[in-house]
Amino acid sequence: MSTDEVIDFLKGQLKDYGKVKYVHVPRFKTSGSLRGFAFVEFGSKKAADNALSTLAPTEYDLVRTPLIPASIKGRKTVGEAEGWMPKTAPYATSLSLSERLARQMVWRCCARRSKQERAAFRRLLHAGYRRPNPLDAEYHLITEGSTISAEEGKATEERRERLRLLPYSDWELWRTRFYQWQRAWVTRMNSKAEKLSAQAERKMRTVSIASTSKVTSPHSEPAANGSPHSTSLGLPSSYSPGTVVEVLWPVETKMMNQDLRKQMRHVRLAIEASVLQPHNLLHSVAHFDTQSSHQLLPLHRHQRLPSTLVDPNGTARVYIRFKEPQGAKTFVSAITESGTDSFQDGVDAKDAYRQRSSCSAEILEGEREAEYCAAIAASKAGAAERRRRAQAAKRRKKVKSQNAVSPP
Repeated sequence: MSTDEVIDFLKGQLKDYGKVKYVHVPRFKTSGSLRGFAFVEFGSKKAADNALSTLAPTEYDLVRTPLIPASIKGRKTVGEAEGWMPKTAPYATSLSLSERLARQMVWRCCARRSKQERAAFRRLLHAGYRRPNPLDAEYHLITEGSTISAEEGKATEERRERLRLLPYSDWELWRTRFYQWQRAWVTRMNSKAEKLSAQAERKMRTVSIASTSKVTSPHSEPAANGSPHSTSLGLPSSYSPGTVVEVLWPVETKMMNQDLRKQMRHVRLAIEASVLQPHNLLHSVAHFDTQSSHQLLPLHRHQRLPSTLVDPNGTARVYIRFKEPQGAKTFVSAITESGTDSFQDGVDAKDAYRQRSSCSAEILEGEREAEYCAAIAASKAGAAERRRRAQAAKRRKKVKSQNAVSPP
């Protein structure tokens, strides 16, 4: 149909409600085909109100609401804000009937295909994502509803053929929220693609360091079953080789008599304030580790540190794991080049001397890094066992309480 034919048709359908002053029929820019909706300006407010009261969408026009999945049910609220946020938009139960109808009608008229959306989904596929486009799936849930039968599909087609009017204020509101929802989905897909790419890269790095340790560490002791020690077992998913720095940091005299946890907290705050924050490295830190010191020999020393993690001379040993190797290199360079210039002010002469002589940092490599990875794996295994026992105790307690409440 031509534009003039559509305009004449709409004027003929709406002339009974009052004078139609102007009709605009949008078309797609690329194909030139009709987009399926139009903007109508009436000659008076009374005519517009009469048309809206008769041709406004009704509950019959609302698509079937999909069942709320368990992941959404577990949330405290699925409020109005989630009406245009990814993953929760189809299940926004706090929206009124008129708001849901306006969203459904307006979003059906909006073009969801954009260059940013297509590029985001391509990046997601390239990163290893193998499911359908999540934006498309959620769009269909909102505008078309869940899976419907043949009879319901026929009723849907009949509803589409009927003329429906919405106030222009609804168009402006839900069109803005549609593009907010679309931008949020693009951001979400880009973030997911980055996460999948990082996981694949870390997996390749972990496999690489595991195979390298088997080849380049001939002096390492074999495991009980005769196979060389593998550093890839039990490691955190965020671990990357060449990112762990062992730091020897002085403890101030006034903190020597404090509790161990307070000492280590003071050391962490001192490192953050003296090195990490001035060199913009706070966001590059993945983990601040003070537990693996029990199981590793200190660098350039032949004796073990005591279990308190602080030697008699007041030097604490901690490990900082960065997100990327470049962050670890920058930190070591900052420790090496800054000397005593970046240390905290207000310390006495004895503490200043100890800072100059005791502070050092070195990136773990080779067999030393393999030992650290083994310590992490052992620590994760212990934590998993503790979680398993805690969950089992919780289940036993729940069963016991249910048996006590139930009648004999």
